Amino acid sequence: LDELAADSESQALFDAIDKAGNGFRTVRDDLVKRRKAGEALPPDAIAGSLRPAADAYAAAVEQLADFQRQRVAEARQAAERSEQQGITLLAAGSVAGLLLSLVCAWLLSRSILRPLAYAATVTDRIAEGDLTSSVPALQAGNRDELQALLARLSGMQSRLAALVVGMRQASTSVAGASSEIAAGNTDLSARTEQTASNLEEIAA
Repeated sequence: LDELAADSESQALFDAIDKAGNGFRTVRDDLVKRRKAGEALPPDAIAGSLRPAADAYAAAVEQLADFQRQRVAEARQAAERSEQQGITLLAAGSVAGLLLSLVCAWLLSRSILRPLAYAATVTDRIAEGDLTSSVPALQAGNRDELQALLARLSGMQSRLAALVVGMRQASTSVAGASSEIAAGNTDLSARTEQTASNLEEIAA
């Protein structure tokens, strides 16, 4: 009972029950004592004194019971509200988690697909003979496989560009040598013809 009287309103109801119970017991004990003493009780002794005290006692107990039922109903409503709030929070958390997962998946796919698409573009340009694509260099300590792939493409492009430059320089050198050889041949042919002409004049 002490646990039920945790608040002032409950304590007031318990005090009212104690008061009504004491009043009922006082009237009852008085009637019992008078009866044991041999006193003849009037016909309305019970209806006039004991019954009102008993009714007051029962009313006080019923008032406490009503108050406790009200508290139970309020506690049940609070529990239902808490349950609804928990379900709402759970649903909101699930939706937020799903959205976060979708965003993370989108970012992850973007971080993978964009470098792959760029690598494919660079490869296509190299295949078409364009060796001027800009490829970011691999940073030290970076373990990103896609960045490493792009760095290897950059290295391959640089080596191909150097090879093309070397081939152009070699072609230029060959063309120059060919021109010098052609000029030498022309000069030699002219000298040969001059010598032959001189010999013909001597022979004549």
